[in-house]
Amino acid sequence: MKSRPFNHLPITTLNPARLLRTDSLIRLLSSLVFALCLALAPAAKAFGIPLIQNATVSGTTMNITVQNFPSGPLVVTFNNVTLKATYNSAAGTIIATLPAVQSPGTYLLQISKDNIPIGLADVTIGAVGSQGPQGPQGNTGPQGPIGLTGAQGLKGDPGATGAQGPQGNTGPQGLIGVTGAAGPQGPIGLTGATGPQGPTGPIGPQGPQGPQGPTGAPGAGVTVVAEPPGTHCAAGGVKITDGSGNVTYVCNGGSAPAPTPPTPPAGMVLIPAGPFTMGDSLDGEFDAIPTVTVDVSAFYMDVTLVSWNQWQSVYNWAMGNGYTFVNAGSGKAATHPVQSVDWYDCVKWCNARSEQAGQTPVYYTDAGFTTVYRTGEVTVYANWAAVGYRLPTEAEWEKAARGGLSGQRFPWGNVINESLANYHGDANDFSYDLGPNGYNAIGNYPTTSPGTSPVGSFAANGYGLYDMAGNVLEWCWDWSSGYGGGTDPRGPLSGSYRVLRGGSWDSGAIFCRAAARSSSIPTGTYDGMGFRSVLHPGQP
Repeated sequence: MKSRPFNHLPITTLNPARLLRTDSLIRLLSSLVFALCLALAPAAKAFGIPLIQNATVSGTTMNITVQNFPSGPLVVTFNNVTLKATYNSAAGTIIATLPAVQSPGTYLLQISKDNIPIGLADVTIGAVGSQGPQGPQGNTGPQGPIGLTGAQGLKGDPGATGAQGPQGNTGPQGLIGVTGAAGPQGPIGLTGATGPQGPTGPIGPQGPQGPQGPTGAPGAGVTVVAEPPGTHCAAGGVKITDGSGNVTYVCNGGSAPAPTPPTPPAGMVLIPAGPFTMGDSLDGEFDAIPTVTVDVSAFYMDVTLVSWNQWQSVYNWAMGNGYTFVNAGSGKAATHPVQSVDWYDCVKWCNARSEQAGQTPVYYTDAGFTTVYRTGEVTVYANWAAVGYRLPTEAEWEKAARGGLSGQRFPWGNVINESLANYHGDANDFSYDLGPNGYNAIGNYPTTSPGTSPVGSFAANGYGLYDMAGNVLEWCWDWSSGYGGGTDPRGPLSGSYRVLRGGSWDSGAIFCRAAARSSSIPTGTYDGMGFRSVLHPGQP
């Protein structure tokens, strides 16, 4: 089973052949380090050295308790496989996701910081208990025995419940009661005579105008679509299209129509300007709180992830016009998203797309914006006044992902299932994950790898954007840090990790939330990383 990086992805890709030759030495060294950690445990506790206290597993989720929780980024490996993990330093816990349910046995758990092991433990996974016997007819069978707990390992799953006996026969239906006879109808009273018409009174003064009545139901061939504030009406309203294609906008509260936005470039949609709440308080997840109010200027965004076909078109032009890339990228098929590209590759590709289209590039290698960034992996400066293609900021990405909704867990609402996004279902761990469990069938993984799906395979959000949850993670401009409020925040000026958003085909539901934040070193790559680009408003 392949490892799937989460927050801090590996800087280099290891050679499998070299791993096979050095595996015995690595296991020997790991055992010596583990023995040394056990021997020095009392001293480690006294001097604040991190120790693994406990580790438990449920399905593919591992909960690790760490004494003397260290600061800074950590890397968790299980049997030499790097795991995706989230950290709670206050509680001293780490939640890691295994690549698959593990077979019974003993495995090496290691926590590293700056490539140095700081915590080691042998983890033993117990066998699953056997299934209980089938119960007698009509009764529920007894519960199977509980699986044995491995030494210093993980608790075995409980035995399966016995099969339910067959249902008893249904008793005979009772007799239907007799309906009583109806009583006779009474006679109809006489109609009184009509009185004479009175004289016509004088015309009274005109009353005030009544409130506007509700909008009538659309006629045949007419569509009515609600629009958020700032789209065509300042306070929001509805867009009415008749059978001939004529469009009328009706604004809420009689507000004046907003200025008609320019026609978006092909394959892009306009994300309207305005404030929104970044983050949410639904689950208390550390990456979503505290929430902040952010005001974002209007911009265009690609409707879909950059596909393998689109990547190759610009990449081939760039290679003949002075550009170089560390990673050529990869794609499962022409309509699948490009993946296995690092942050620098995506930034250079955006510049090449701008130059190919005759627009001004955004990224340069100097603060004076005189040398266009075309080669190498160096410090990059963004000219925010330029009108070319670029990566979205983290705030722009989250506003676009929410699609005009506020405080929801996902781009469409508060629950997720595999008919809404390409992700790894796990209904046992998250109440908002309706599954089914496992990889989404649309990706055909592991029969084919990676498990990506064609871009635009699922319904769009309120802004018309596809795959804002799942399929591949999306690179953003910002260095990773806490949420920043205000107007058009662009993150800190420096850092170690660049932001990734949206979750991927092998991510759990927790990473597909609109507020979920991941990060990686800018040179990191894997087959669940891609991107989409944005453009200054009003440009061709």
